[in-house]
Amino acid sequence: MSDSKNLKDHCFDLLRLSSFLLVPAMLLSNSVCLAKQSAQPAQANQPSPDAFLGTWRFNPDKSSRAGLESKSVVIESQGNGYKLTIDYVRDNGVKRHVSADTSMKAEVVMTFDNDGKQTKQEWRVTRNGPDSFTVEWLGPYGMQERFEVTADGKTMTMRDVTVNPRIIGGKIDKNGKLVRVDTTEVFDRVLITNPAK
Repeated sequence: MSDSKNLKDHCFDLLRLSSFLLVPAMLLSNSVCLAKQSAQPAQANQPSPDAFLGTWRFNPDKSSRAGLESKSVVIESQGNGYKLTIDYVRDNGVKRHVSADTSMKAEVVMTFDNDGKQTKQEWRVTRNGPDSFTVEWLGPYGMQERFEVTADGKTMTMRDVTVNPRIIGGKIDKNGKLVRVDTTEVFDRVLITNPAK
């Protein structure tokens, strides 16, 4: 009988010990699950790491850039980098297509035309943050353009930030003096909808 009693006591002790360990483990598991659930909505509300990705169309009514009939900027994620494409048509009918693959880490990249042929134009593209980047057009008449997306993600503005421009855009004021006009181009995001099947 004493062996049977000892065995029952031993089993009861093991059961109590496992209950003692099981309850904290369950509480810890529940706490971890709750913490993960509370973190998920915060992550869902965070903006995309690259707010500038997408297709952007020139809005002449909001821009100070004269001489453009139309312009579009397309930024696509590609592997470890980006594909940047700029298309424009000037008022005089001149059309241009330039695209390049870039890491946006300030390396110099070659550009390509509509047929995929390499052009003589080189770019240096630098990502300034999740909502902006700068394109430097290299060459004797080089320029620097900074693109920045608004907080709501609907508009992107390009400003000419060339440090020492060789060509300065301007207009004659009422006194006959040339007044510099800073180039600003505003683009609206083009929303892509899935075609109906």
